Amino acid sequence: MYGDVTLQEDIIIGEGESLTLDDGASLNAGNHNVIVDDGTLDENLANSLGDSVKYAPAITNHPKNVEVKEKETATFTVEATGSDLSYQWQQSTDNGSKWTNITGETNTTYTIATTTMDMNGTQYRCVVKNSINEVTSDAATLTVTAIPTYSITMETDGNGTAFASPASAPEETLITLTAMPNSGYHFDRWEVVSGDITITNNTFTMPAEPVTVKAVFDRDSSGGAHHPDAG
Repeated sequence: MYGDVTLQEDIIIGEGESLTLDDGASLNAGNHNVIVDDGTLDENLANSLGDSVKYAPAITNHPKNVEVKEKETATFTVEATGSDLSYQWQQSTDNGSKWTNITGETNTTYTIATTTMDMNGTQYRCVVKNSINEVTSDAATLTVTAIPTYSITMETDGNGTAFASPASAPEETLITLTAMPNSGYHFDRWEVVSGDITITNNTFTMPAEPVTVKAVFDRDSSGGAHHPDAG
């Protein structure tokens, strides 16, 4: 650009275009704007125009696919450049055929605090816009895998019955054991057949492996009735 120029209307610098201010030249935007839409603007010119320069939105980093276990947190992030940007996250449950806005999710990140199995395969994207234009990010897919559960096998010495509640569970679940002796017998003790557990007060914490526990009963003494101390 040469000489002194005053804009008579907005000027748009598009993709592949540039606007450079030569030595001795000046540009007065007046009440108009210099809109940079994928083009480039000379730094000195940008500084001299100040707030008259408006940048169209452009996404620099798209959301990435996320894989989590059920009940874990999932976060999607978008990065964009431009003037006075607004953000709106959207989701699709039909592989991108239909997109709906997620109420209240208008920041650069969208976080799902607790994922569930019915979210598996859901896609997420962000619409970034300002008064000049709007752009939409690539879609990112959420993969949710089920928390593995492990079985609890109960054995006895034949003189009663025993069960665990629950009978299978994920790691870190509190398991409660109950023993019911046959007539003439009373519960004596629990034996850990397999699994890295410690039984305390008829309970244990489920490890990340199957567990087998055996209930052992003793015959009541002939001197009188004995009351079971388990379950």
